[in-house]
Amino acid sequence: MVISGHVAAFLAITCYAALVPVAKKILGSNITGTQLLFVTSLGLTIITALLISQTNHQNLFKNITMSNSYWIGSFIIINLFAFLFYTHALQRIPSTEYQIMYLFSPIIVAILAFLILTESLHLKYFIGGSIVALGVYITIR
Repeated sequence: MVISGHVAAFLAITCYAALVPVAKKILGSNITGTQLLFVTSLGLTIITALLISQTNHQNLFKNITMSNSYWIGSFIIINLFAFLFYTHALQRIPSTEYQIMYLFSPIIVAILAFLILTESLHLKYFIGGSIVALGVYITIR
């Protein structure tokens, strides 16, 4: 079964959105963000080990170069800080407010894609981003 890019994006956003109330529920039961990060990392490590055991080991690491390993390391570090900030925020603000602020994500992604990947930015992105930013500002103010 092949999933289109838009369906995959919608599913990813839905999964990340579902994590907000779940994490809020977990963090409300006196579990710290660090403990939650440890349990999550442990779970991801086990899942990754299971996936690796099911794949062809010769092809698994053939495309990893020094440049790729830099970006993989950056991804891991950014994900670590993102999760720590995420759990910190959920302990201090309502989950609905966090999710509304998450609407800034496409704006940040567009700017970073322009800077890192040299993707083009069109006028429609600036117009849409401005409308989203104004909506977020009005909502959380």
